[in-house]
Amino acid sequence: MADKSIKRPNGWGEWAHKVLGDLERLEEAQSKTTKSINQLIIDIAVLKTRASFAGAVAGSVWAGIITTIVLLVVHFF
Repeated sequence: MADKSIKRPNGWGEWAHKVLGDLERLEEAQSKTTKSINQLIIDIAVLKTRASFAGAVAGSVWAGIITTIVLLVVHFF
């Protein structure tokens, strides 16, 4: 009896093969998505750093301009 059931496919082998193929495909898609998310995290960190640096430079420039004007006004008037 066992010999007969081995020779006669019941469809489970095909189904298992399909499920494993789907799992591999989904794992690949998840891996690509994870890589994309990690790249976005890096890009956001770079943008935050650039924005902070630009803000610091702009703040320093304005502070220098205002300080110069105040010193000129105090000195000459």
